[in-house]
Order: sequence, then structure tokens, then C-alpha cells
Amino acid sequence: MAHGKLPNLVSGADALLNLDLPGPEAILGSRTRLLMATQLGLTSVTSTGSELARDMADAGAAIAIPTGDARAMANTLQRLFLEGLDVSMPRRAQDWMRASLDPTRLLQPMLHWVSSPTRSPQGIHYQVSMARQLEHCRAQLRAIHGSPTWRALARLHRAISPLLAARGLFPDKTIPEQE
Repeated sequence: MAHGKLPNLVSGADALLNLDLPGPEAILGSRTRLLMATQLGLTSVTSTGSELARDMADAGAAIAIPTGDARAMANTLQRLFLEGLDVSMPRRAQDWMRASLDPTRLLQPMLHWVSSPTRSPQGIHYQVSMARQLEHCRAQLRAIHGSPTWRALARLHRAISPLLAARGLFPDKTIPEQE
């Protein structure tokens, strides 16, 4: 959605609920959402997947929910529904953003380095890092493929695929049996 349409879309909202799973989207996408919510004067209720979300929560500029904790999310939303929002939080968030995200302050470490540049120490070779990430992805896929949910959905798929294929709604492809 174009950012220009968001102000009208959220004009009647009091808060932004930003929930992310761990990964690049949490780190990169939540920044955009949290900054826009702050700019629009909304209270941010956010999972803690990004550094910005954690920093805002630590400063009292957002309400934090531990990433992946459904019970904490339910409890937080119930508390907010019963007690209401802190109406001063959007202003605190805007003040925090002006003070903490000031370009001069953000660029200070780089300006210090530019005054006396040095090479970075040799880190892990990119191929080693990529191999570790690939193995991590393979392990996650093995866990998903071996889960009871995956097995149940595979059985359901095998059961309904012939019916859907007979009606021309779904190609006749079946999921192979699990080892």
C-alpha cells in the first residue's frame, strides 16, 4: 500500500498493533510502521523483533510484547481494552524520536571514524556465514515438515485434491508420503 494512503486509512485509530516473527521483515518493516505510527500520533503496541521496537519500549514510547508470545499479546490487549491507552504515549514517542533519531546524533560514530579511518577486523568469511544460514533454514524446514500440523494438512490435501481436480479447481498433484 502506498504510504500516502495510510493516514486516511488509520485516521480513526488510536493505536498500531505491530506483530512480527523473527527475521528481516521484523527488522526492516517494523521500523517503517513504528516511525509512521509515531508520526501520525498513534500509540505503538509492538513485538520486540527490531532494535527500534525495543528502544522505543525501553524509553516508554511504545508498548512491547515479546515476539512470539501469544499469551503476552492477549494479556496486553486485554489490559489496554480494560484500562485504556496512555494518551501521553504518542507525544513521548514523538519527543523520543526527535531526540534519539536526530541525524547528527545517528551519524556521530561514522563521523568519528571518518576523522581517523581504520580497516575493520577480518570477520567470518561470507561463504561460512551463508552455509550456516542455509543449514539453519534446512533445520527449520525439517521441523516444519515433521510437525503434526504439516502431516495433518498433507493428509487433508491428499483427501481433497482428487475432488478439486475432478471439478477442475486444483491440479491433480499429491503430496508424497512422509518418510
